[in-house]
Amino acid sequence: MTETSPSAPTPTRSALSDGAAVVDALTVGLLADLAGPDDADHAGDLVLSPFSVAAALGMALAGASGGTEREMARVLGDLPPERIHAGLAAVTTHLAGLAGPVVLADGTDDEVALSPANAVYAQAGLPWQRAFLDLLDSAYSVEPHAADFRGAPEQARGEINHWVAQRTADRIPELVPAGAVDADTRLVLVNALHLKAPWATQFEEAHTRPGRFTTAEGREVEVPMMRSVGAASGHAEVDGARVVRLPYATGRLAMTVVLPPEGEEAALRRRLGERGWRAYAGAEVAGEVDLTMPRWEARTQAELGDALARLGMASAFSGEDADFSAMTPEDRLAIAAVVHEGWVAVGEAGTEAAAATAVMMRLAGAVVRVEREEVVLDRPFAWCVHDVEHGVPVFVGWVADPSE
Repeated sequence: MTETSPSAPTPTRSALSDGAAVVDALTVGLLADLAGPDDADHAGDLVLSPFSVAAALGMALAGASGGTEREMARVLGDLPPERIHAGLAAVTTHLAGLAGPVVLADGTDDEVALSPANAVYAQAGLPWQRAFLDLLDSAYSVEPHAADFRGAPEQARGEINHWVAQRTADRIPELVPAGAVDADTRLVLVNALHLKAPWATQFEEAHTRPGRFTTAEGREVEVPMMRSVGAASGHAEVDGARVVRLPYATGRLAMTVVLPPEGEEAALRRRLGERGWRAYAGAEVAGEVDLTMPRWEARTQAELGDALARLGMASAFSGEDADFSAMTPEDRLAIAAVVHEGWVAVGEAGTEAAAATAVMMRLAGAVVRVEREEVVLDRPFAWCVHDVEHGVPVFVGWVADPSE
């Protein structure tokens, strides 16, 4: 696999800004769609990597033309395609550069792992446009794989899932479900991402106690509640919500958690869908915090095709209107599905998270669709793992019931 390495060129600030804008735009759009109406059916836990989805869609954009290219570009920040590709390449390099050895507050050595990776599985024997392949290589550092979707689609599905599992430390064992690829599949574009980061100041396990958490449905559940007087670097108030920043050991990554006023959880989800995480992840925090928060683990599996079509790239999924002629001159292709899976585990030592996204391309005719503040996270809250310098949302979500 060709991955971004520490020796990769340092991305320019303008390219990083473009890449952050691409991921921000997709974050806003997807959260707006996933927030849904104010009812309990849309109040479950969520784990989403906007970066992973953006990277996979960026690779598909590399093969789009005409109206399909214009629609996809609008969804991805409304920038010229060349700036989208350069921006996503810069963000990928930047995120990979955040990994490495660290020294914890107690003097012990540890490591931050953050490894984005891309792959393409293409039907063997089909002529692919050289410019398309060159762009995948130069901007996305893809590992190319030949696949036999026509003759052995299930074997190809197994190979894709094996690659994803390897790249996510087995946290995403089966991204592509049975039936998602078949003899009409011609191309699958895949992004995988794995994060494992210790807190700058870890929670003491001895301080973890059972505590009550009121779920989005109003039930009280008992969960392990972690408590720390040093893990958070500060707090702020935005739109009446409590914002707390928890830095990871590098100082260049952080988790921001947002606890809305009681009864305003749905309103917070709507605001995140209107402007994303920038107002919260970029908030100036100060003061000391006594933080109590649940230990939790969550997983989200989603097909994002309908959401992306509603955001404005419907032609990419249309058997009649899709234009991916920049991929291959032989078969007319359209996106059949965009599958995404996210997983996160948050505990006393830090955070581990993984995500993967696959864009399935099929024959177009076959497509189907300051003073010490005490903050207790004992009811639904939102969270985001982001880089500190640019505020790129790497993982986002909300916690509705940490007992599940």
